[in-house]
Amino acid sequence: MQNKQKNLLFVVLGLLILTVITMGIFSFINKNKQNNQSGNVSNIVETKTFSEIPGFSFEYPVFKGWEVDKVKKDSESEYSIFFKNPLLTGVAPSMRIVKTKAFVTLNKELKENLNRIKYAYDKEKNLLTFYITTAAFYVDIYPFGYEGDGYSGNVLADKIIDSFKLSPSPKDDATIVPNKPAGQISDVIKQICKDKKTNTIGAWKDNQGSIKYLQIPLDTRKGNDMVVYLYDFSGNVIVKMGGLAPNVENQMKYRELTKDLVMSELKCR
Repeated sequence: MQNKQKNLLFVVLGLLILTVITMGIFSFINKNKQNNQSGNVSNIVETKTFSEIPGFSFEYPVFKGWEVDKVKKDSESEYSIFFKNPLLTGVAPSMRIVKTKAFVTLNKELKENLNRIKYAYDKEKNLLTFYITTAAFYVDIYPFGYEGDGYSGNVLADKIIDSFKLSPSPKDDATIVPNKPAGQISDVIKQICKDKKTNTIGAWKDNQGSIKYLQIPLDTRKGNDMVVYLYDFSGNVIVKMGGLAPNVENQMKYRELTKDLVMSELKCR
């Protein structure tokens, strides 16, 4: 009986020692991780702003030894930012930014940043996606996900998330419409706003900044019963989409008319 009690005591002591050792290891790892991240934050030499693609902008930190080497324009809607690499010769770390025009439908699981922009962050894929329903586009950002040696992909991603915002074009004005009298367009907008009791209206523009269509409402996130109206410059409804009994033909027409356009927000005047 005494031998059994001694053996049980040894087992308990062994488990206690193992627990203490395990807790010590985790504490060391966590402290080391915090120290590394703190060091990476203090290693930031400047904060840059990316605004090369029209419609949005965001800030990102630059770490000492990982300065920006070049910003490459891959297309009108895609850029790559290359960083200097103090570790690997011949392998340039980079961040890719891609803007895609699309009619965006949001799900309830998305988060919202400080500027009320909906976003999703997939750490496994190292992918940040921002959704802009009012302008019918979304932005994919692939930050360089590396931790250590004075660099932090987590700090980079956090800064991008917090600072991402819409950047209105200097052409976002109802009076800038080729071949249309400014007063006429303004009057149409005012009348639509009055009829729908709203302070804002959407303007679908081509890549030259010319307004092609007007839309009420801008925000289509309120449910399946939301009705979207697309107007011409005379204030006539050319597409009525949505409602409790959605019309597939109208949805297809809406997407066909707006597929190559970008929406901007206009204030009723």
